[in-house]
Amino acid sequence: MLNKIRFNTTLIRTITNCAYNFNKVHVASSTDFNEVDSGIQFKKLRLNDKELSETILTIKSKKRKQRDQKIIIEGNVLIKEALKAHLKPDKFIFSDIRKLNDFYKDITKLVGNNVVNSIENLRVPQTDLTFYSALTTCPGLIAIFDKPQQIAKKPNALPITVISDGCKEPNNVGALIRVCNSLPISELLLPKGNVDIWDTKSIRGSSGSVFHLPTQTQLTWEEIDQKIGPDDLVLIADNNLRRYNSESVLDYDKIPDDLITTKGHFCVIVGGESQGISKEALTFAKSRNWKVVNIPIESTANSLNISNALAIILFELRRKFNLLL
Repeated sequence: MLNKIRFNTTLIRTITNCAYNFNKVHVASSTDFNEVDSGIQFKKLRLNDKELSETILTIKSKKRKQRDQKIIIEGNVLIKEALKAHLKPDKFIFSDIRKLNDFYKDITKLVGNNVVNSIENLRVPQTDLTFYSALTTCPGLIAIFDKPQQIAKKPNALPITVISDGCKEPNNVGALIRVCNSLPISELLLPKGNVDIWDTKSIRGSSGSVFHLPTQTQLTWEEIDQKIGPDDLVLIADNNLRRYNSESVLDYDKIPDDLITTKGHFCVIVGGESQGISKEALTFAKSRNWKVVNIPIESTANSLNISNALAIILFELRRKFNLLL
């Protein structure tokens, strides 16, 4: 009787193990099948699927981001803005097929069937979509695009180059890009030490302006020195006036007219809100004709937001350009 019980126990364990292994094989292969719904072909991923985590995390990795040249864009509005700027879409990650179908109908009119049909669609549980979203409220659609290699200068661009010196916050650099694109300026240069302009929050902070503004990132000051002409006027936006002698300081609305009419190109340097202009930026400025632009503010206010300060200076320059040139 005992032998019979032992035999049955062994048999049960064998059957259980076989069933467990079969389920493992079945689950692992479930993502290999494409499905079609509402005329859209997609790959359906299970909860916590490894393919999704590898797709998102490898793009967010600094080394892989530089090598693979991919960026993540969230939300219908920004994705549509990227398509308008002719960025190449790679993948759409979604949870609601009906919303994706409506979005496809919208963008097909914009980019055509060939672009739409080239996109790989991954359907994931809403829980996973929310987990990997960089935003407080998940917009329901995450897209992966090829990073644009070169953005052309606009024909109506002002003869102004802006240098962002050590901006650490994605939302701030996004707002700065938005201001630069609104004039528009000729180019934005970002030396090493700035936050990634292709960070998801930077893209959102720019409201899509990063897709339209010529930018160069990860530059050394030696490289910047070669890009800025020796006769260009360098304007430093800095509220720490104790670093400078009074002869070098101008109020933003008192820039002499002769500087506008005699200088062919301007360079405006803005620093981080807490640390201000770096020593490297100041050394670069002093190698040329330079001035410090002051924006008088109430004594109880520590400083202006970097994008607000830049907007005041740039739009004042544009006003003078329109009057004098």
